[in-house]
Amino acid sequence: EAFVKHDISKIKEFNILNFNNKNFKNIQVIGNFDSERILSLDVSGKSFDLSSIIDKTLFSTSVSKSIASSPIININIINVENIVGKRSSVQNVTGNIILQNGKLFQTDLSGYFNEDDKIDFIYTDQDDVFPIDLGINTNNAGEFFKFIGVYTKALSGSMQLRAQGSAINNLTGKLFINDFNISGDTTLLSLFAASGPSPELSSIEQVGFKKLDIDFSLTNGSIFVDQSLLDGPNVRMSFSGPVNQETGFFKISGNYCPAYEVNASFGTIPLFGPLLSG
Repeated sequence: EAFVKHDISKIKEFNILNFNNKNFKNIQVIGNFDSERILSLDVSGKSFDLSSIIDKTLFSTSVSKSIASSPIININIINVENIVGKRSSVQNVTGNIILQNGKLFQTDLSGYFNEDDKIDFIYTDQDDVFPIDLGINTNNAGEFFKFIGVYTKALSGSMQLRAQGSAINNLTGKLFINDFNISGDTTLLSLFAASGPSPELSSIEQVGFKKLDIDFSLTNGSIFVDQSLLDGPNVRMSFSGPVNQETGFFKISGNYCPAYEVNASFGTIPLFGPLLSG
């Protein structure tokens, strides 16, 4: 109301109480402009739905346009109870967001997938050769994959991701995950069954892995796995290749080595199920 009915250059302070739309629920905002017209916002509220924004930014073929007209906006997230992703949500989110000339400039946010599974998200955009610097740490990689709509069969796992590039949808980086499980993945089930899994692999319904290391690139919203290693107590896989975003499958080549050390090459397999689209 204040921005519609008043000259914005004359506003010094304003409050927004109980703001709601299709993406926001019960959001409260306290705002003020300093002498240089830098806007500071204190934000708290019930819920913020990010599910559509994930596709429009991270997996988009174009760079996002400016979202605000103020030169600098400092957003202090006091507490947002629930941020909704594609297939999971993050609770009790706190931190800071800085918008510069209408674009995301810096972010430092923390939240929880549940009481114990923390996620930290750090993002900076600077005027260098590779201005975007993205870092994500969590001790529940499975919930993170669900949050961005990548994969639903992973459980737990300590994850570190670091990527740099020219834009949020044009990055190269590394992903490390330790001590996680894959549950009910039909591709792994068929792969293990076809190769005759080791008797030591007591259950192929849920398989534990020690680590997953991936070098990847994200170019205009499309992911390419440059090289990777998936290592478990009784199996090992290495693979590389592009992702078909319509089907969500890898079109990859690589090697699969069961416990008894007989290698079998494989071609097109949906190793991580629907990677992007489902």
